Order: sequence, then C-alpha cells, then structure tokens
Amino acid sequence: MDGQHQVVRRRVSRGFTLVELLVVVAIIGLLVGLLVPAVQAARASARRTACASNMRQVGIGVLQFATAHQGRWPETTHTTEPDPVTGEFVKAWIYTVAPYIESVDAIRICPSDSLATQRLQSRLTSYTLNGWLSSEANPSFDRLRKIKATSKSILAFELSEKKGFDDPFADHVHSFNWFAASRRAAGTVFQGVSNEVAVERHEGVAHYLYADGHVEAIGAEQISQWCQPPWSTPEFSRPQ
Repeated sequence: MDGQHQVVRRRVSRGFTLVELLVVVAIIGLLVGLLVPAVQAARASARRTACASNMRQVGIGVLQFATAHQGRWPETTHTTEPDPVTGEFVKAWIYTVAPYIESVDAIRICPSDSLATQRLQSRLTSYTLNGWLSSEANPSFDRLRKIKATSKSILAFELSEKKGFDDPFADHVHSFNWFAASRRAAGTVFQGVSNEVAVERHEGVAHYLYADGHVEAIGAEQISQWCQPPWSTPEFSRPQ
C-alpha cells in the first residue's frame, strides 16, 4: 500500500498539464494585450504634454523678443535675407528668439513630430509662426499692439510633416491665403490648412499658441468646421 501511495504522490507532483499551461499562456497574452495599449496611451499623453510645454516656452521667448523690440514679432525666412556666405537663414525666428529661451534646442522640437530628428539636425523647428504676423500679410499684424484680443489670436501652429525638413521657409505658414475666395469656392480651405499645420498630430488634436502666451489643444474636426461655410468672421487664423 505504501508503494501505491508513493506512486500517486509522484504523479500528482509532476506539475502543470498541457491544458493548464495553455490557459496560463492565454491569460498572460490577454494581460499583455491589455497592458500594451495602456503603455502606448501613457507615452502618447506624455509626448503631448511635453509638446504643449515646449510650445508654451517658445511662446514666452517670442513674447519677450517682442517686448524688447517695440512690440515687433521676429522676422520669418520670407522677410529676411540668407547669409551671403553660408546661405543659411540666420535670422529665422526660432534663432532670433533663442537668447530669450533657456535652451532653444531642448524645446524647439515636438516629441510627436515624425520628422523630429531631421528638423533638429537641420536647425528647424516643429512650431511655425502665423503668417498674419509677417509683413507679407495684408493687413499685417506685425506688431503686438495691432492685436487687441491676444487670448483669441493664434501666434504659432504645429508644423505639418508635409512641410519637409529641408524647407527653409517652413518657419511660418501662409495663413493669410487659406481663406482666399478661390479656395472657398473650390472647397479646399481645410486642405490648405492641413498641408501646413499638423492638425491631427496628437490623436486627432494639435496645439495652438496664442498671443497671450497660452497653449490650447483644438481637434482637427473643429478646425475642419471653421474651414467650411458658413464662414466665421474673422477667420480663425486671423488675429483680432
């Protein structure tokens, strides 16, 4: 009898059956499947927060620059001449405001920008100035005092990946052309906006820097609605 009991004990202690192992593996797979999206969402949220923080710091630098220059905004690559020796647009706004930012290279790139590495190496930025602030626009809002409602006036956008990292003119958008009569008639206003602005970079939303220094997250769907009739007055990109 003792030998029979010993055999039974040995059989019981041999470990998991194949079915039990498959169940454990299935449970682990299920847990991993639930965990991965949560981790990805957490990382995306962290990148989105970092992007908003970077944009806010860039905005502080731009506003400090304006304060030091009688309210004038920094020039864009369409309103300055390149260096005659290197050909670089050394007066592009991200570097003219650099003295007013603690570390411009640490904040001029959005972590969610798929061209982040290339833009960093090419001395560009993930953030792009509103063209209405340039002397190219008519009327031009090239001075801070020309903007009455700073909390409603966009200063900068997130630059679309459709604007290549080798484009020196990508430091500003041609927002003053977005709502041209021809584009309204053709129904291509939103297309023009999304060609220059990364309207969906952060899971369907993007950040917008306003002239009072605050950053606001606005969904692509809302931007699309503003780009369709009935047209809002003034258009969303035009300072007030």
